[in-house]
Amino acid sequence: MYRLRFRRKIELKNLFKKLTKKNINKCYGRDNLTTTQILLKSRNPRLKDLKKIFLLGSKDLSQKHSFRQKPLNILVLGNTPLRKDLVYCLFDNCPTKIVLDSLFFQFIDLFMLLQKECYFENLIDFLKLTLVYWFEKKKEKRLMKISKEIKKENTQVKEKETENKQEKKKQKQRKHNSISLILDCLNNKEDLITIKELMKKNEISLHYHDKKTRLNLLHALILSNKCDNLELKMEIIKEIVDQNKSKKILNQKINWVNYSELHLLSMCLVTPDFAVELAKLLLKSGSNICIVDNNNITPFYLHLQQEKINENLIRLYLECVDDINKLNLKEFTSNNNNINNNNYNLSLRCEQNKTLFQLFCQHECNSIELYKLFIQKGVKAKIIENSNPTHSLLNIVCRRANPTLEIIKLLREHGANIIDSNLSPKPSFRQTTLVILIMNEKCGEKYQIIKYFLKNGVDLSIKTKDSKYNILHYLCISSNFPKFEQCLELLLNKTKDLTNDININSANISSKTPLNFLMKYYTKISVPFLEMLINDFGCDLINNYSQKYGFKYYPLMSYFFRNDFNPKIADFFISQFGNHDFLSQISTLNTNMFHVLSKTVYINPDKFIYLYQRCNVKLDLKSKKTNETALHIVCRNTSCSTAIIGFFIQNGLNINQLNRFKKTPLNIFIAFIINKFIEFVEW
Repeated sequence: MYRLRFRRKIELKNLFKKLTKKNINKCYGRDNLTTTQILLKSRNPRLKDLKKIFLLGSKDLSQKHSFRQKPLNILVLGNTPLRKDLVYCLFDNCPTKIVLDSLFFQFIDLFMLLQKECYFENLIDFLKLTLVYWFEKKKEKRLMKISKEIKKENTQVKEKETENKQEKKKQKQRKHNSISLILDCLNNKEDLITIKELMKKNEISLHYHDKKTRLNLLHALILSNKCDNLELKMEIIKEIVDQNKSKKILNQKINWVNYSELHLLSMCLVTPDFAVELAKLLLKSGSNICIVDNNNITPFYLHLQQEKINENLIRLYLECVDDINKLNLKEFTSNNNNINNNNYNLSLRCEQNKTLFQLFCQHECNSIELYKLFIQKGVKAKIIENSNPTHSLLNIVCRRANPTLEIIKLLREHGANIIDSNLSPKPSFRQTTLVILIMNEKCGEKYQIIKYFLKNGVDLSIKTKDSKYNILHYLCISSNFPKFEQCLELLLNKTKDLTNDININSANISSKTPLNFLMKYYTKISVPFLEMLINDFGCDLINNYSQKYGFKYYPLMSYFFRNDFNPKIADFFISQFGNHDFLSQISTLNTNMFHVLSKTVYINPDKFIYLYQRCNVKLDLKSKKTNETALHIVCRNTSCSTAIIGFFIQNGLNINQLNRFKKTPLNIFIAFIINKFIEFVEW
């Protein structure tokens, strides 16, 4: 290495490349020096270029040796002349800390060296040079750091933008998934397995709702009537409800009517057992039973407005209530946000002015336990009877299809009033509680309840204000129930002490007596029953007829309008009359029973034969108004038969008799057939 001779700079570079392939950091000789150290100690001026090359490529500049043997210290403190370009090369290729340590730590020796060589006039120039160069390097590093930070920020912004785009895509996909699932649930086409998988993958948003229906996924699952896998459906609803604290899913009124999940559950029931379990889950998770919709209707009230009710669900709602008389309607509407679940007003009224207990009494529920539970919660049986007697509890219960005596006794014991002091001003509600019970055709315990009412002082003297119907009229109209005759005897015995307005012979506004309705509607009428009415209660079959507008309406005439005509009953009526000509002329318009029966829908030839043979009714009698016989009227009737027309012709009626409009029965019959044929063709 000491005898190397170099001719050109290119040869030196090639030589350095060859040397770098070997281990130039390997130590040699007695002093244990590396190739770089040996080269820097040499005084040969021809090796200055090689020194630069070794400084550029050597990794041994900061090698740990003694202070005198470090390559930088050898370069600075050596006897070789120190040039500016060599110093710049040193600063460019060495860490600044190493350079400054080697220069400033031994600044005394360095200053002495620089004075000897006279390359720098003083130490200040050298320090200025080094500091300027150092600050420039520091600026470059700062700029590099700033550029790196800017690059990082740009990359972070780009990453955030990409993340936001991905999140927006995910949100759109979640919205699409949730809305499609909501529509499937409303159409009863949901797939519960896919819903559960999408919830695990977090690909469904529980807050999204359909714009048309304004229902979220929880509402749609409640409204779905699909009953395939209710256990899985309950699991999904539990997962949704468990997220209530973080996402506030319950008690959301997002639809048009502001229905909550309890409103929807109370309105639409899949199965009764599933509805009760779901209601328990919602109430435990924080659903408010006191929440109201736009009409100030609670879930309990809404459930009682449905056609069918769930008794277990009502029991669950009642168990969530402690006191029912704390809140009024005004307080409830103004302070509905500050209501606890334990303070719930069961006397809350709606537009129909009915309480919850009144709505409950309307339904066909004969569970005495529920009635007792309502009463334990503070319900009073006498609630609105002073303002509207037709909304009294007994009145409502008697309107039901099958009221029971036990429920009526329970309500009576807790203050329900049987006596109806005032009637409602509305015409459709002008009926007392006893009349409503009598008109109820499906009541199985009607006789026992009527008997209970009569023992407890029911008022029998009340009449309806418009038509003056009394209790006997209504009883004879709805006479086809078990033990009707015993019930009629009870009422007739009670009405003996009353005025003459309420008895078996009293007439209504159209001059019809209870006997008229009895002969028309009672299917099990018999001769002994009629004899009992005549002998025991003074029923007058002869003079007891309705006469209004010049028309005599006998009870026997009501019997002729029935389909199940029995000649024995008609014979009993006729036997009570002294003569048989009472049906020959029944109005001032010179009409008889043949004219009246010819207009009816159900025409039986036996009735005409009986009237002609037994009652001596004239066939050829003409009315004063139209100059028509019964044959004219029969030919105009849609339900006439050829047997009746033949009966009239065989017994002497003239088929060519002209009426007031100069038409014969044959003309009327032909015109009627032609009109029917034209209507049929047009149809």
